[in-house]
Amino acid sequence: TLHCFEHHRGQLSTVPEGFRLLASRENCRVQMLAHESRPIFGTQFHPEKSGRAGERILRNFLKL
Repeated sequence: TLHCFEHHRGQLSTVPEGFRLLASRENCRVQMLAHESRPIFGTQFHPEKSGRAGERILRNFLKL
């Protein structure tokens, strides 16, 4: 289980054309997405504020 910080001042209700969904939650459908052909990614949550688990997400993302 990962507990992380997020806020919902704004959020996507659908995945934009050209992107694919990588993670979702019941209360916020689009948690993480990626462009289908370009190196563009987005998250609704803040892995950098999630301690060791968040650090692991970022390391995996950056392939360090």
